[in-house]
Parts: sequence; structure tokens; C-alpha cells
Amino acid sequence: MRERVLELDLVETTEWFRGILRKLFSIDYDRRLVVVDVPVGEEERYVIELTYAEKSTEEENLRLEKIVDTLLAAGFKKQQKRVTAEW
Repeated sequence: MRERVLELDLVETTEWFRGILRKLFSIDYDRRLVVVDVPVGEEERYVIELTYAEKSTEEENLRLEKIVDTLLAAGFKKQQKRVTAEW
């Protein structure tokens, strides 16, 4: 699968994908990123990584909350990525 990693901010992200139905995001707490994933067909997807890290934990939480609320209001769906072993 080909990934197109775009450098967009939160407002640009919500505007670019306004008319698309399948738009997802997940939170990477280790890297302090909100990863937006917009599939385009079966072989390609757009990926945007939004950083929410700030100087203090309280600021981080507020920034993360703002990003999540904005994405949900724009029709993005939250997803969790899991890795499972194949038997």
C-alpha cells in the first residue's frame, strides 16, 4: 500500500477531507501524535501526523482534547490499531 504523508495542520486536515466519508484517526501516546488515516481506494491512503506535545502534561491533555473534538466534529472516526498473532 502506498502512503502519501501530508504536512497539514488541524484546520487544513478537516477542510481537505470534508467531503470524504471514510476518514479515521488514532492516538499514538508514545510518539505524542494523532495520526489521521484517509484511505483512497485499496492501494493508497493519506496520512497526517498531528503533534499534540506541549511543555506540561496539562497542556498536552488540553491540546489532545482539542484535536480529538475537532476531528470528531468534522466526521472523523476514532480507531484503535491492534496487532494480533496469527496461529
